Amino acid sequence: MEDIKLESLKKSLEKANVEELPNEFIDVSSTDYWIKAIVLVRKHNNTVNFALCEKNAKGEPIVVADFGMMSPIEKIEKCYPYLYLDKNLIPKFTDINDVKEYIIGIYGEEYRDKIQNATKEQIKMILLKITEKKQDIIADDKIDEELKEEEQIKDASNMPKVEEVPTIDVKTIDSKLKEKRGKSKRKK
Repeated sequence: MEDIKLESLKKSLEKANVEELPNEFIDVSSTDYWIKAIVLVRKHNNTVNFALCEKNAKGEPIVVADFGMMSPIEKIEKCYPYLYLDKNLIPKFTDINDVKEYIIGIYGEEYRDKIQNATKEQIKMILLKITEKKQDIIADDKIDEELKEEEQIKDASNMPKVEEVPTIDVKTIDSKLKEKRGKSKRKK
């Protein structure tokens, strides 16, 4: 059983592209909002293994990749988030109408009717979804920038090396030319 747990941890770390298990999320009252996590799950057959989990649009955790035995998941026992929502991407609003106008600005005027009748909870979930997309775009841009930098370094290392050429002053060149001219006249 321990082999399954360790193997599932290894697969979860690889799939999540993290090198070590992040800190456990313990403080439920925390204002931190995690988006993706490695979770420890207990199965119906009483086995325990690691899996990958994401929050859906309603903020509920959903297991998206399970690396354990084939058995229904009974519960998530522990949560180790590796991607949090960047709160700095959420604009500050004074009231609910500001939030609605912001959402309409993102999705367009045709969204106005849907938003006007939405509950606060629905609006909150839409806002979280917008923020997650912004964060994904920023993360993708950072990855693109890192790849460009790596490519530039690689290109620079593939360029031919410039050899140092010894410099000669004009007087030295003149004197050597005169010497050669003098030798060529003597040969005739």
